[in-house]
Amino acid sequence: MEPAVKPAVQSTRTGRVVVLATARTVASPRLSGLITRFAHDTVVYTVPAPALVELVEAGETSGVGVDMALWALLHPHLERHADAIVLGCTHFPFLRQAIERLVGPDVKVIDSGAAVARHTRDVLRQHGLLSDGDNRGAFEIVSTGDAEAVAKIASNLLNGPVDVRGLDDSHITGSRVIGY
Repeated sequence: MEPAVKPAVQSTRTGRVVVLATARTVASPRLSGLITRFAHDTVVYTVPAPALVELVEAGETSGVGVDMALWALLHPHLERHADAIVLGCTHFPFLRQAIERLVGPDVKVIDSGAAVARHTRDVLRQHGLLSDGDNRGAFEIVSTGDAEAVAKIASNLLNGPVDVRGLDDSHITGSRVIGY
């Protein structure tokens, strides 16, 4: 997932943007390149947020613990008048409601998920692989974690059944597994 730096920069009124991401993404040359390419006169605060990943993976997307973790990460940047927050990790859309409630209506929360979904649809269409609409597909997750625990949490987060396979026993052919 590529953090949505460009739309955040385009939407800021204060010239201050926060990118919440994993530590690996924050340290990546890819993110640095996006900031250099699109930020220009905008200040971009990159915030590694491994605690948020842990909360989502534990199935916690709201409550006092989530609010405290979010406040600790975001408050210093809100004090500096940041008015756009990029959700730079696949886990963070699950925290979107909590973030929006915490930061209020004057701060835009940006998630690139819809853009990624549109691009995926276009690529599938180009290759003749787009479903006819009758088959909604299924979620399948390959995880190095406890498959049963991951399945329970993922099913709750995604509001439906999820097939989870351990990385060691999965039979993935023609696919890439990307880990963060």
